[in-house]
Amino acid sequence: MGESPLDRLRSVVTSAEQAARSEELDQVRVDARRELEAMSRVHEQASAHCLDVRSRFEIAQRQIAEERGEVALLEKRAVEYHEFVEEAVDYPALIEQTRSDLDRREAEFVAELRAAEEDARVARERLNRAEKQFEEVSGSAATLDDISETTVTIPRIEIDRLGSEIDDAMPAFGMLTREEQHSQLCIWGGRARKIQDGVILSEDEKKELFQVFGRVRTLHGKYQPGWIDALNRKFTTEWGAYIHEHQEKLEFAIDEVHTKRIEQREQHIRERERTKMLRKKELIAREAMDRLRELAGQSLDTEEAVRGFQQHLIDILEVLPASDPELLSVVSQQPDLIRQGQHFRALRRQLQKIGSSGFEEATVVHRHQEALEVSRGRRAVLIGGAPREERRVEIERVFEFESLDWESCEGNEPQKLARIAERVKNGSLDLVIQLVSFVGHHVGEAVRPACQASEVPFVLVPRGYGVNQVAEALADQVEKTD
Repeated sequence: MGESPLDRLRSVVTSAEQAARSEELDQVRVDARRELEAMSRVHEQASAHCLDVRSRFEIAQRQIAEERGEVALLEKRAVEYHEFVEEAVDYPALIEQTRSDLDRREAEFVAELRAAEEDARVARERLNRAEKQFEEVSGSAATLDDISETTVTIPRIEIDRLGSEIDDAMPAFGMLTREEQHSQLCIWGGRARKIQDGVILSEDEKKELFQVFGRVRTLHGKYQPGWIDALNRKFTTEWGAYIHEHQEKLEFAIDEVHTKRIEQREQHIRERERTKMLRKKELIAREAMDRLRELAGQSLDTEEAVRGFQQHLIDILEVLPASDPELLSVVSQQPDLIRQGQHFRALRRQLQKIGSSGFEEATVVHRHQEALEVSRGRRAVLIGGAPREERRVEIERVFEFESLDWESCEGNEPQKLARIAERVKNGSLDLVIQLVSFVGHHVGEAVRPACQASEVPFVLVPRGYGVNQVAEALADQVEKTD
């Protein structure tokens, strides 16, 4: 039985529909391929620009760092020779202007680099979308036509794009960190292996891909950032996951570089602020030293004049050490003004060391007077050493204690220490003195908390138990409570 008119009609309509759909899909496939090629070129350009900006940024960073070092050196020299600087030249303002210019240049390079990196990231996202769309369209076309033209086109585009990307990156590759280099080589190697293991390649494509592997191996051999699994022919894996893993590592490495740069910039700002503060203190100290010389030769009869002298001295000690010969020479003219106060302890020691104008003997007397502020009329206990009655009586007399007990505590005697702590708590002791060189740390641990809770002074005598040693420790207690 022959073909009926209805069957013929069905065949004609179906053929027309297939022809129209095939033509439509061919156009979609062509458009998708054009979009992929265009996005590939955009990504290559953005990546090349990013590498170029990064290369220039690294060079500029080194140059700016060198110039900052030169500015610091020039600033020191300017301070050293400030007396010879022309009066019309405000060199601190000039230095600040120079630093501001360096900061501006660095900020411009940072902004340009961040913009280039963002452009490269956006281009990469657009390229990924174009690749996905092209693969979807190519799959549909192959189902309709039994033609594998698109499966031949994909490797060619990938190989060319990968090769161009590596070529563009090679000049600035050495400026990447070791972690960035390793991650980038793993990505390139993984992409090459994905092409190699994913489809059957023509001989020309195999040759081009072999050259891509050669470029990756050249960079790996030159910089040796670490082992690359993708370059081992025996190693195989799911290459999409491998590439994604190392893309995340690369992003992390880039973030670390950015974080480090920010930290370096913040450190530079802190150092600059410290330098500015030090310069300000040096100027204050220089003016204070001039004023101190004037006051040292005068009779300072008023409390205001004494406070002024001492404040000038405090300003100077923030910059100059207490051993400064010029400072000691000036202070030795007014030794009575530094006999008390923690600020001047180092100065007192220096003057005692050089034996300035009987300062040591006068200071000993003054320290005994300070000690009496703590000891007079108090009920005290000495802890440590072997009690000697004649020395106990002498200490009690010199420091005018109401009463003074002496407990040896040479060994671990928790009951005796507990009794002392209890006396502190019930208010029968006003002062505890520990002879550090004769007892262990357990004494302080047992008694000090009770003293702190009852606000009873706990005084440490570092060495010995002579009158002068005890006086020094008691006087230090006065300074701590000032």
